[in-house]
Amino acid sequence: MKRNGTRLFGTISFAATAIGTFLVGISYNLPDSAYMVFFAGIFITKLATYGIQMLCFQLCATWFNKSRGRVLGIVTIAAPLNSATSTTLLTLGQNALGFQFTYFIVGAILVAATVLTFIFAVTTPEEKGLTVDGLLDGVKKEENTVTRQKPRLTMKDILTNPNTWRLTITFGIFSGTIGPVMGFFISRMNEVNVATPTALTILTFASLLGIVLSYVYGWIDDKVGTFFSCRILSIGYVLMMVCFYFGSADNFILIILAGVCMASMTGGTPNLHPSAIMKTFGAREYQNANCYITIGVSLISSFGMQLMSVVTDATGSLDMSYVIFGVLATVATISIWNTKIVVKE
Repeated sequence: MKRNGTRLFGTISFAATAIGTFLVGISYNLPDSAYMVFFAGIFITKLATYGIQMLCFQLCATWFNKSRGRVLGIVTIAAPLNSATSTTLLTLGQNALGFQFTYFIVGAILVAATVLTFIFAVTTPEEKGLTVDGLLDGVKKEENTVTRQKPRLTMKDILTNPNTWRLTITFGIFSGTIGPVMGFFISRMNEVNVATPTALTILTFASLLGIVLSYVYGWIDDKVGTFFSCRILSIGYVLMMVCFYFGSADNFILIILAGVCMASMTGGTPNLHPSAIMKTFGAREYQNANCYITIGVSLISSFGMQLMSVVTDATGSLDMSYVIFGVLATVATISIWNTKIVVKE
């Protein structure tokens, strides 16, 4: 992306996602011996969606500055919206049209997205005679050429900067907490005698509220500051673990509060993860720093589900898991509170 711009990179990413989706659909009617087609489709789709994510965030970095938080808030609404709708829509499609045809429809939508990306994905606003935030005048040209300059930080500069590791630890823990908390939510509610229909209602409420909070975090990001938003998010993670530990059918208000914190988690983390990197390293260095930070975040977050599963199996309860994740959330909170700007925009 740094060499060829977002258009080529985005077009390839969307096209690969479409191919992977079609492979998953095709595999449905193939013999069991052709299971590799299914795994190839899943593998291609997984990698390509990371590329699409990088495309979206890079465009946000280069096209927006003063409104970047709100734009990211709108873009990352996709995360909680997906949690609230994707399973239901795919199930309805499978019941009405069948597994294969449903995936073919999704693949066709991705083909259309590929074409639109090829036509409209422009790396910098200057290519269209605009400036950052879409301003046409009143802004000095030199203030808006940053997105066209090459990154100056080397790999050594990034990896030896403590803020890189602070961001990596913070969002590695945050991202690694989302899966276990959502995945074990119903189990926890059963443990503390909250009825399953009530638990499902809270889960839906959290997903829908997350859509709203995604934009709210973006607004706070623009108006107050990125790091201030991150600090609110981090406190929400710690509070969530406290609520899960002490919440029960007898302390139902804590369960409600835990649901609100879950909404904060699903709405705020996808938004503030790229925004914090952009704020710390600037738009020019964003992708340069992001490629290293994201590797670390992915490695740390990959252990989240396994950690909660192992601790729960060993203790027979989720209590100790919430204590451990509460400690991790505290570490993340301390880390993000100490993060400083490296490159000023």
